[in-house]
Amino acid sequence: MENDKELSLKGKIAFVTGSSKNLGVAIAVSLAEKGASVIIHYNSSKKEAEEAFSKAKSLSENSILVKCNVENSYEVKSLFSKIEKSMESLTFS
Repeated sequence: MENDKELSLKGKIAFVTGSSKNLGVAIAVSLAEKGASVIIHYNSSKKEAEEAFSKAKSLSENSILVKCNVENSYEVKSLFSKIEKSMESLTFS
């Protein structure tokens, strides 16, 4: 099978939990490079999350940064509400 076409994720949304450090950053940036709108998630590593977000945003302008303690059900519900509001206005070509 030939691999001459690069995988495109344009028009897709990727939610990467724990994307403020190490492997999470690498995954988020890679997805943004492929054109996905990336949701950068963090709980306590705000500075690192902002750096990861900056990288993703430079590659995919529709990326967003969200804070959430996934052990707290109220925060998780609020998180998905925020994501839904942020992403509903996107139009993909």
